[in-house]
Amino acid sequence: MTSHSWQPVNLSALGDDPPPEPSISGLVYPGSLALVYGEPEATKSWLCLVLALEQVRAGRYVVFVDLETSARLIHSRLVDLGATDEELGRVQYIAPAEPISDRAIYADVVAMLATSEPSLVVVDAMAGALALHGFDGNSNSDVEALYSVTLAPFRAAGAAVVVVDHVTKDRETRGRWPIGAQRKLGGADVGILVEPVSAFSRGGSGLARLRVQKDRHGALARPYAAELELTSDPDTGAISWAIRPAQHQAEEHGDGWKPTVLMERVYRHLKERGEPVSRTAIAREVGGSKEYVLQAIDCLISEETIKEKAGARGARLYSISDPSDPSATRSETGDTSTRPTRLPPTRGNGTADGSPGRLDFEEGETGGDIPF
Repeated sequence: MTSHSWQPVNLSALGDDPPPEPSISGLVYPGSLALVYGEPEATKSWLCLVLALEQVRAGRYVVFVDLETSARLIHSRLVDLGATDEELGRVQYIAPAEPISDRAIYADVVAMLATSEPSLVVVDAMAGALALHGFDGNSNSDVEALYSVTLAPFRAAGAAVVVVDHVTKDRETRGRWPIGAQRKLGGADVGILVEPVSAFSRGGSGLARLRVQKDRHGALARPYAAELELTSDPDTGAISWAIRPAQHQAEEHGDGWKPTVLMERVYRHLKERGEPVSRTAIAREVGGSKEYVLQAIDCLISEETIKEKAGARGARLYSISDPSDPSATRSETGDTSTRPTRLPPTRGNGTADGSPGRLDFEEGETGGDIPF
């Protein structure tokens, strides 16, 4: 039989891999295609630079394909965000003037990706990438060619690809869509509309909410994955940032809100380790916002799903509670009451800090092997 892509794939041989998590700043899935779009000066490019710098500080390389500004401007913004020379060395800046379809250029790009193995590729912006390759932004087939052919080497290298785009001028009629072809959003794994709340300027601060318009994997909070706040020091120009749960959603959670996605990650991590783990080690190994990981630990303790014991030099060690062990049902306050009713885990409702909102489940649903 001739080998070709129309031969069936044996799904049963693929195994039971866990669902992907948006591990890039809690917004983007590794190896995925994300579309970040919004009005001019909505902080779209700033958001991408923040994502890039956070990846660099995690020890990874990033590629920034710039079709809108200049190397000097990107350098200036990264420095204002606090990037060191060493960190700048991990940002592979490209300002292409020829299409990647040239065989020699394509080979050079593939070789670069094989050497640096970037975790993130930013394409800023969609319009420039389309024009460079002779594509029409209003053509679904041309957008599909950009996604599946032009950007293919980046995704094949395992990198998450974030493409920046714009919206139409008319707020009343634009709906959830970026400007142009429907395939721009349809072909992406994630679509994030950047909605400015207050404009960002030098010496001031700005706030934008990141509205989820599409999430193929279902782990982002809705309607907003997070909000981005940028603050510029009026004296030095240094810029600090925070990616956090959208404020109005946190208010809606009220006193009963719990970071259930992180609770599940902590539980699975302790189950896999099979031995007591310190609070600091859990926060480091689980990843995400340390604040919310620690909150997840406290919630698991209060629900008596995990137990705590004292370790050497005052360390607090945690492990999975054993329902058959009476001493395992205590909380941090020493309460030995009965374990609470089993609740299902949140399925796909993460935030930028890995701090999920709670999903409502129908009565009678179960939560697999996660006892909360």
